[in-house]
Amino acid sequence: MDALRLFAGHRDVSGVLMVMFQMGGVARDLGDMARCYRLVGVVDALRHTSGVDIVGIEINSIEGIDLDGLDELTGDERTALEEGRRMGLQDAIEYALAGPIDA
Repeated sequence: MDALRLFAGHRDVSGVLMVMFQMGGVARDLGDMARCYRLVGVVDALRHTSGVDIVGIEINSIEGIDLDGLDELTGDERTALEEGRRMGLQDAIEYALAGPIDA
């Protein structure tokens, strides 16, 4: 979380994307798929609007999260993805810093 605060404070979009993507992977590992896909939705929207696609590089991939297959998601995962895609950057940062598991 300190890394996210640092990158956000310096307005480093690539750093924010990378940390949020990793936090999405942690949420997935903890079984919180809604949080995972909200964070991935933020990352997906930012990588398209900013042109920064650091998470699309194979070495930065996270097992179980297919960035190319996001539009094929359905149900609750799709809903969470779209919620994340609609979040503004500041709201997304606050959401990510709120903790690893939604209450």
